[in-house]
Amino acid sequence: TVDAAVENVVLTTKNSAATLTDFTGASAGAATVAIKGGQGFKLDSTKSFATATTIDAREAGKAEFAATATGAITLLTGSTDDKITLKKALAGGDLINLGAGNDTLVLTAVTNAAATLIGVENVTLKAAGSAIDMRNADQKAALTFEGGGAITATGLASGSTVTSTKAVAAAVNVEFRDSV
Repeated sequence: TVDAAVENVVLTTKNSAATLTDFTGASAGAATVAIKGGQGFKLDSTKSFATATTIDAREAGKAEFAATATGAITLLTGSTDDKITLKKALAGGDLINLGAGNDTLVLTAVTNAAATLIGVENVTLKAAGSAIDMRNADQKAALTFEGGGAITATGLASGSTVTSTKAVAAAVNVEFRDSV
């Protein structure tokens, strides 16, 4: 449990990968979380960093965690195959830089605006009727829509792919941009 007065938290993994089963008390204050140590880090999939607006895992090994903070958020990871779940709508002020590796950004909101996306090779959209604006992504990406319904992907870089894992009840709208 993290005291509500704590604003910055540093989690260090040493010798082997670590799984954090809970991160409570942080919802009252931890704005910045840094994950260091060079080993893998995973936050239990039923938990999330609730108020952290900056999560920096560039010095960790493979990172897997969820974030739910409202407002602009900065998520940074390093050179491994990371999986980050964002449990809020992607917004224009968000910076998601997943570094090198074959990284996946999982989005749970229906509407996702044009955030700055760097090093995001895969995007999974969970909600039915999801939409995403990829115009501020630095590269092509593989988008997977898992919720069904009408789906929209705009501003895609050349070479991007769009897949739906469920029957689409309405329209499929895909728009590519001229350049990255």
